[in-house]
Amino acid sequence: MSSEIKVEYHGIPCILYQNYLREGDGPLVRVMHPKDSDAAYRDGFECIGYPDEVVKYLTDDEYQRLLQQFQSKTDASGSSVKHRGIMPR
Repeated sequence: MSSEIKVEYHGIPCILYQNYLREGDGPLVRVMHPKDSDAAYRDGFECIGYPDEVVKYLTDDEYQRLLQQFQSKTDASGSSVKHRGIMPR
């Protein structure tokens, strides 16, 4: 798996992945906290591994938008973040 990029998808804290289990299976977001699973299911997420792999596959546009949102937040905070294994498309 790739390094974690924490984002919010429709108010749900998630981890953003370009690839999750293997090359070409993403992009997707995975719910960070099981307590948010009900809201995630209402928003179209699905379970790919019980009990806590609740994910939503993204379009390339959604992925880019979330990645830019993440980068804007890290640029604004002045912190340096490395994206191990995650390369923007």
